[in-house]
Amino acid sequence: MNLRWILLAAAITTLATQRLPAQMNCEPCDRPSTAGLVPAMIGEPGNFAVRRAGLEVDARWRIGITNDGWYRLTQPQLVAAGMPSDQLIGSQIRMFSRTQEVALLVSSSNLLGTADTVQFYAIKHDGAYNRTNVYWLGLGGEGRRIATINGTPLGGETLVTSACYSAVFDTKTLYRPFNQPLLTEIDHWFAALVNTSTPTVLNLNTTNRVPNETANIRFQMFGLTQDDNVNPDHRTRVTVSGSQVGQAPFDDTTLLTTNFFFSANLLSNGFTSVALQQNATGVTDDRAFLVNARVDYPARINQRAAAHEFCGRAGTNRYRVLNLTSSNNVLYLDITDPYAPVRITGTFPYLQMPPTNVITNLWYVEFRHVTNRVSRFAVVQTNGVRNSPTPIAADFRNLADTNRSADYLLITPYELRQQAYRLAKHRFTNGLRIAVAPLPDIYNEFGYGVVDADAIKQFIGYAYHHWSGPKPRFALLIGEGTYDPLGYQGSVPSLSIPVRFGPSAFVVSPQDTWYGFVDGNDNGVDDQLPDVVIGRMSLSSHGPLSNIVNKVIAFDSQNNVSNALLVADNDGVINFKQSSDVNIFQTLNSNGIPTLRHTRGDPGVTQATITNAINSNRRLITYVGHGAVDLWSAVNLLHVTNFPGLSNTVFPLVGIFSCQNGSYVDRTTNSLAEAFIEAPRGAASVYSPTALSVQLYADYLAAGFTHAYAVQKRRHLGDIVFNAHLNLWAFNPDVAELRTYQIIGDPGLIVNKPGTLP
Repeated sequence: MNLRWILLAAAITTLATQRLPAQMNCEPCDRPSTAGLVPAMIGEPGNFAVRRAGLEVDARWRIGITNDGWYRLTQPQLVAAGMPSDQLIGSQIRMFSRTQEVALLVSSSNLLGTADTVQFYAIKHDGAYNRTNVYWLGLGGEGRRIATINGTPLGGETLVTSACYSAVFDTKTLYRPFNQPLLTEIDHWFAALVNTSTPTVLNLNTTNRVPNETANIRFQMFGLTQDDNVNPDHRTRVTVSGSQVGQAPFDDTTLLTTNFFFSANLLSNGFTSVALQQNATGVTDDRAFLVNARVDYPARINQRAAAHEFCGRAGTNRYRVLNLTSSNNVLYLDITDPYAPVRITGTFPYLQMPPTNVITNLWYVEFRHVTNRVSRFAVVQTNGVRNSPTPIAADFRNLADTNRSADYLLITPYELRQQAYRLAKHRFTNGLRIAVAPLPDIYNEFGYGVVDADAIKQFIGYAYHHWSGPKPRFALLIGEGTYDPLGYQGSVPSLSIPVRFGPSAFVVSPQDTWYGFVDGNDNGVDDQLPDVVIGRMSLSSHGPLSNIVNKVIAFDSQNNVSNALLVADNDGVINFKQSSDVNIFQTLNSNGIPTLRHTRGDPGVTQATITNAINSNRRLITYVGHGAVDLWSAVNLLHVTNFPGLSNTVFPLVGIFSCQNGSYVDRTTNSLAEAFIEAPRGAASVYSPTALSVQLYADYLAAGFTHAYAVQKRRHLGDIVFNAHLNLWAFNPDVAELRTYQIIGDPGLIVNKPGTLP
């Protein structure tokens, strides 16, 4: 071995293995999560407020941050963003994120010149829909600045050479919405399948681990199989580097959260193999999903990258950091509060490590820190400073103006605004007051600039409670929906609107109706009756949207047509025909609406029969029976592939009282409801479920829907849907169907003209 390498290895070993009392307590210091964007919304007016960062100084220059770190922003960047160069007074530059003012390190408190910089610490967003956090710049008053503490070692401190690190396995590879759909503690993305036949091996980076100390493995498992004859029917064996460290028994299809302590000697100074395997006694097929796993372990405080973060500990301590590549211009920060990091300055002892023919100019440093809590530190070398994105100026539409009023909220990405405004103009000429709200403006004014479903609901609830009356009744979301907004399994839709997923009896499902639950507190939870009826057009391009708008406008003018097509399934078990007759046909027939009925199994009823009936220009079409995402009935009475060939010139309203036809969140295929409205002919709008449905509850929705359509003659589709939900809610206010049935299309569709209004 090269002599210089021997000297270097010996120096590092000597520094790292000094016997120091009580310094190996491994207590993690995860930074605060940013997943929670706004407080809980339980249907009270105070839940809905303006959520604009830096409103006090009209902060309007936004910076999108997708990685945690220390950032540098230059004066030329500020000027390029449109900030007035003659007003860039260093002491008056201010930054905000959410409800916090962010502490800055500004190179001058006077007018900034071209060589001046603004530096700051920033963290990404941890939400389910997007990982970009937003920081806002404004001018005025005295800005918050980074505090400084003296870190010069004084003697008598406890020398700390190791810290608690975490190696995490949290991949999102398996999406399983059908497994325990009522469980809300997890997002139904799983990291791996664990079974009895083959160990599931995780390779975790445990670099620089300290031997002869204690490590901890923590994990969550979700039972998949169930054996009523065995208790418990799951047991997960955990091995580290081939040695068993524990076995975790648990029962049924439940969530297990547990941990095991073990000797850090089992960890490798590099990648460590952790194996999980199911081995319940007496169970031949024991399977479970791994949600996540992490190993917390003590490791030497070695600078692993140009910007390195590590956990501190309570007390008066002197931290030794190894492997710095330079002793110049290094930043030492206490980032326990990521919005107000504290700079650690002073005279630090540096030691240059012996040079080698491979590694030169390695340093280590020591600094002092006093605290009564576990802290988090960052050591940032010059090449570890991130270049900040150039700020982008935002134009605010003042959606919070309480003088606004609207019956109908139209929410759309800017890119689709041409067709959205065409629909808005049409609705305005029909007597509805329209407010068009582009998505970026909603995020900026009601979500601090962050892409999140909560921001959209904040806006809808704010308009409902705080705009001038009468209150909005409808809202239309124009934008693709997906169960994978973070791109775990592929690309992310270019123009999308977040989908709120929620529990139902059979599957975790998209529930846009959640956006409309903004009024009505029932024991601390908003009731399940929509206050604003929501519709969605799940698409991301102009062509399909233009076609849908054309059909909606045509439908509104075709009030001279009054007929219906009723399709029912027949599986020999559930009497779908009776449900259709009792809840739909009798009401239509008694109100003089000509009705054509087709039932599976009747002579001559085939897929061609159904498509021919659609082509015969029916204004209302209903279906009662079994369904999947893309079809009606197990015998395929109607399929998404039928729609491109349709030739109808009356574009119907379709009511589906079945299962899953409205589940619009799979980008690889259109649901039946999506395909129906996006077809060149096809439907104008569809009312359908996004999940599996209980027929009893579907019957109540069908009865309420048809009564509002034919007897009450409600003018707008949204009013008809509200009555359908009211009919079910009066029977049972707690069923999932109140959340999973929704409009795929336009809630403002004029079904009856003139029609009755609420």
